[in-house]
Amino acid sequence: MGQQLSTSNIPPEDLPFLLEISNFSEKDLDKLYLRFQHLDKQKTGYLTSKELQLPELAVNPLADRITSVIFEHGKLDFKKFVETIQIFSKNAKRETKLEFAFKVYDVDCDGFISYSDLFQIIRAMAGNSLSDLQVGKIVEDTINENDQDNDGMLKLDEFKRALFDTDIDSFLTIKL
Repeated sequence: MGQQLSTSNIPPEDLPFLLEISNFSEKDLDKLYLRFQHLDKQKTGYLTSKELQLPELAVNPLADRITSVIFEHGKLDFKKFVETIQIFSKNAKRETKLEFAFKVYDVDCDGFISYSDLFQIIRAMAGNSLSDLQVGKIVEDTINENDQDNDGMLKLDEFKRALFDTDIDSFLTIKL
């Protein structure tokens, strides 16, 4: 009875860690590794924001914000790529998706969603279909309805409550 050889392209020393931090199977991870290698045009072992071109992201009006959150710490090696892609998997926990969405909405990265943050997000989503006055009214109403401590901004727990009935999975899931 010899040791069974893995058919994975992933470095064997990385596989146990990747299986532990993700809900992906070894087969899924192998597909992701091949996709990562394909995206890594310069063959540097990491991705830059310019290399991460996902068609699902291109049509999203918040693509720039999503990309900036994904690359908040710079380049993505394969381990960070897996951690990031996991957020968008159909098996990701709702909590994980909500925490990611909060980071996207927190434009100034101060740990709160302020009037300014929410205005920028709604403006990006609405495009030219709403006036600044209409966007401002939506922002005010949203903050007033969900700001439980009346500090004029939304904290993570308030944001989660605000999106309790929202189908966040359909917005933050891509086919791998």
